[in-house]
Amino acid sequence: MSRSQLHRVVVLGAGFGGMRVARQLARGAKSRKLSVTLVNRTGVHVYTPAFYALAGTTSDSARHRHLERAAALPLRRLCKGLPVSIVEANVTAIDAKLKRVALGDGRSLSYDTIVVALGSEPAYYDIPGLREHAITLKTLADADKISRRASALMRGRDKPLRIVVGGGGVTGCELSAMLAETVGTYQAGAHITLVEGSSEVLPGFDEATRSYVRRELNERQVMVRAGQPIKAADESSVTLQSKEAVPFDLLIWTGGIQVPEIIDTLPYVLERGRIATDAPLTCVPKAGGPADLHAYALGDATYFLYGGKAAPWTAQVALQQADTVARNILRVLDGKKPKPFKLPKQSILIPLGRTGGAGSLWGFPVRGWIVQPLVWVAEFRYLASMMPWWAALKLVSRRIK
Repeated sequence: MSRSQLHRVVVLGAGFGGMRVARQLARGAKSRKLSVTLVNRTGVHVYTPAFYALAGTTSDSARHRHLERAAALPLRRLCKGLPVSIVEANVTAIDAKLKRVALGDGRSLSYDTIVVALGSEPAYYDIPGLREHAITLKTLADADKISRRASALMRGRDKPLRIVVGGGGVTGCELSAMLAETVGTYQAGAHITLVEGSSEVLPGFDEATRSYVRRELNERQVMVRAGQPIKAADESSVTLQSKEAVPFDLLIWTGGIQVPEIIDTLPYVLERGRIATDAPLTCVPKAGGPADLHAYALGDATYFLYGGKAAPWTAQVALQQADTVARNILRVLDGKKPKPFKLPKQSILIPLGRTGGAGSLWGFPVRGWIVQPLVWVAEFRYLASMMPWWAALKLVSRRIK
């Protein structure tokens, strides 16, 4: 059968959701006359939970090199033996009417079904100077840059390294704790300030978790400045809402995300800047009418209401959504109706350095040293779903060293 006779599915983005969709569809490709194309800017699937640990290591350490290898997983390796075509390119436009994706290298891809899983990018909220002077933590290059910058600043230093982390969400708390545990014990040490605009770190979490994490950060000598959003930044300090200037040698921004600009050009209904999806995670056309059964969206690029609340933008939810999207695409091809996405009870683990943490496991709170082993188990389960178990175990062991 020629490729033109196959139902062409194009998946945009090889993050957690996009990678899972492509692999799930590939398993049912032959029996359903289906082709799968995975489009990503680079040839690697980046394991983002490793970023905070990578950013917190010294760039000349063996651990840094181990973490780099564990964080960047080649797509061709993950898709080996599966009927998935990999295209390395930026997406520049999507023509939903002609069902065509334009790529940055001049090529275009035609599709019958599209899955938008383009993830997110840092949001700077028009704060003057923030984009120019802060390092974000959204890519592997960002994590490496933080590590190398901190290492360079520490060499021969006779006074503490001043680090400001903007954003007291999960990433900001994880990173601050890791930096305190590594950079803070190196030579002259470090003064780490975590700035959060809300009244407390981890906004949206329960009070018990927030209080516990703040105590843990205090024990690690991380100064938490909650309720004081950053209003401006220059090359040496950030200015808080109170007009206080907090000096830094290194400024890291983890305070928000936004969808790629291309999302605004799509002919689908947007909610708070994200693609609004209906229950089966299909896209709703701006022109009105029923949802498009051949256009799906998931992950950070979507706004999905479940139980009156927006589904959280986490890797865990993206994977759960990906399972639903893959099943629904196959159901539609089989002449069946798609099924709604049901948001399971979420588990979340917040490692604080290598010796502590907080979170919940299926609704039950977890605290302290047990969090890090649970993180390693979760990582192993995820990686083992894409590669032989022994290869997954090897990667996780690199994280533990």
